[in-house]
Amino acid sequence: LIDEAVGSSGASQLSLVDIPTLPQLAAYAIWDPTARIDGIARLVLLNLAVRNESASAEDIAAGSVTIDLSPYLRKGGSAKVKRMTSPGLDSKDVSQVTWAGQSFSNGTASGAEVIERLQDGTKITVRGSEGVLVFF
Repeated sequence: LIDEAVGSSGASQLSLVDIPTLPQLAAYAIWDPTARIDGIARLVLLNLAVRNESASAEDIAAGSVTIDLSPYLRKGGSAKVKRMTSPGLDSKDVSQVTWAGQSFSNGTASGAEVIERLQDGTKITVRGSEGVLVFF
């Protein structure tokens, strides 16, 4: 997640985005003129709310956050998403931790890469103990 968020251009600039209404969410905006010159190129969203493997559906929903990303989209533009997730914060099986659908338990990617499109084009939901990287 960090490698792709920063990028390889050497021109990226990062900034913490304060979201007072969601104190469990850490958001980082990345400007990269080689990827986009008219706004944020990428956005990292880390939901620091704890989600364990044994969490009920109600607990998962309560710890999830949904963010409207429409202010960051180009007019008529879309966004793609890569998600870092696991069964829960207390999971001990590293092969269940995935980045964009792939596990890296032996240091190499295993499985098919999954790149999501925003469901309705503007909103994304991030569960507790999960992180996403949004590409604009």
